[in-house]
Amino acid sequence: MVLVDGMRIVIDLADGEVRKDSLVAITRRQSLTHPVTGEPLGEISIEVGRARIVEVQPKFSVAELIGFKPGLTVKPQDRVTVLPASP
Repeated sequence: MVLVDGMRIVIDLADGEVRKDSLVAITRRQSLTHPVTGEPLGEISIEVGRARIVEVQPKFSVAELIGFKPGLTVKPQDRVTVLPASP
């Protein structure tokens, strides 16, 4: 994700990679640490929210947020993945 502007986001998926009205999942990497030993356990990907593509340009796309997890905010460093189309 490149930019967050209120309920709109700009992502680096361009024409040919995504289509208008596609749904995308917004995810973030979360580090896991053992609560007792403090040992790093690795990372997991958590879904922060979802968005719908409203505009596709040659080098980027614009999407509108359609939902996000309570207590979480969308940040420019979050990752975006195109979701499969519904049958």
